[in-house]
Amino acid sequence: MPVVAEDNAEITWLVYPFLRGKRGFAMQNPTLHHTLWDDVLTSLREGKPPTREQLLTDLSTAKRVDKIFET
Repeated sequence: MPVVAEDNAEITWLVYPFLRGKRGFAMQNPTLHHTLWDDVLTSLREGKPPTREQLLTDLSTAKRVDKIFET
């Protein structure tokens, strides 16, 4: 497998960290993550989505839990 770097990357992802402050959230400077298109296609194929019936069953039997998010 080739080493993926800036000079041979087909896709460059910008990953922005979010920090919570007193006035809400703020985006920080991004980090760069390089990848090849084949890696993206492979990751998309690996997941198997639920069937319509599974999804509807999960939604109808799920217990709703309301929480206040605290850090």
